[in-house]
Amino acid sequence: MAIVGLCLIIGAGVLVGGVFAIEPSFDLQVARYFTRQDVKDFLAEAHPFLDALRFFNFQLTILLLFLSFGAIAAKMLRPSMAMVLPARISIFVILVFALGPGLLVNGLLKEFWSRPRPRALFEFGGSHHFMAWWDPGGTCIKNCSFVSGEASSAFAVLALAALAPSPLRYLSIGLAIAYGASVSFIRVAVGAHFLSDVLFAGIFTALVVWLLHSLFWRWKRTTMSEQAGTRMIGGAAQNLTAILAAAIAGLKVLMRNSTVWKSWKPARPLAAAEVVGPAGSSHRQ
Repeated sequence: MAIVGLCLIIGAGVLVGGVFAIEPSFDLQVARYFTRQDVKDFLAEAHPFLDALRFFNFQLTILLLFLSFGAIAAKMLRPSMAMVLPARISIFVILVFALGPGLLVNGLLKEFWSRPRPRALFEFGGSHHFMAWWDPGGTCIKNCSFVSGEASSAFAVLALAALAPSPLRYLSIGLAIAYGASVSFIRVAVGAHFLSDVLFAGIFTALVVWLLHSLFWRWKRTTMSEQAGTRMIGGAAQNLTAILAAAIAGLKVLMRNSTVWKSWKPARPLAAAEVVGPAGSSHRQ
């Protein structure tokens, strides 16, 4: 079934890429729909709910990372203590957010794929020209439209769905996709992203989740047992202890040198004093 999941992700990517490459104006049509007065009135009425959902997405991301980092930090500080969360799950969740929404989306695509956001286009009162999703040569300078970071972080909850027990896994994946789609709707509705931006955000994030889940649980050569994960954290704790010890030692040396420097009093210059050298010659000191 894992191969089926990968084929669905790749198939969705090919379908979305093909549709929006053949008809790039579809992005503009969707963006223009949300500028209609009746739609804007509806969005204004729904604003408290939409804003609450967006805020919840921020808080959920922080909570998941806090729990994962907290479990690892607690184990590093107290190696004898049992993990609050399983080691593999903690590492898995951190890597999903770090490599998906973090590195791929915000670190690479949004910084180097210069696609302007919908609300920045001439068509909607801005000063930029529309660019298709496949063209990185736009006029956006920083934090650009392709792809959506918030949508990517919402779709990252697929990591939790992938860890659900088998009888609930498909239902969990469906709920995770629905949640990601809801957050994506908000970003498209307010003119922050094109439809293709949020669709690719979901596809890329799902691919990261699939690869990491396979790396940790599915592929025999790379599968990590819970004991191996715990040992990895323990080894990191030992390395961190050594680094901290070296840092403290270096700080002590720095403080000692600083104390010596502050107490240093250079010798008074001797304007006319002469020191006689071994050959009887003299020189100024």
